[in-house]
Amino acid sequence: MIIIIVIQQIDGNIIGPKILGDSTGLSSFWVIFAIIVGGGMFGVVGMIIGVPTFAILYAGVKSLINL
Repeated sequence: MIIIIVIQQIDGNIIGPKILGDSTGLSSFWVIFAIIVGGGMFGVVGMIIGVPTFAILYAGVKSLINL
């Protein structure tokens, strides 16, 4: 039981955000941040749309800074 919990925590907090971050161009920290903020503001729907929304905002701010 403890091993299963440890594996789920590693997958949910390290491996999952790393994979999602690689596909969106965000770091793992920003993926977790987007999920927490989106979930805090809009619940489950916010958790689902938080990462894509943050990726768009991140790309926009990054392009404005690099002008």
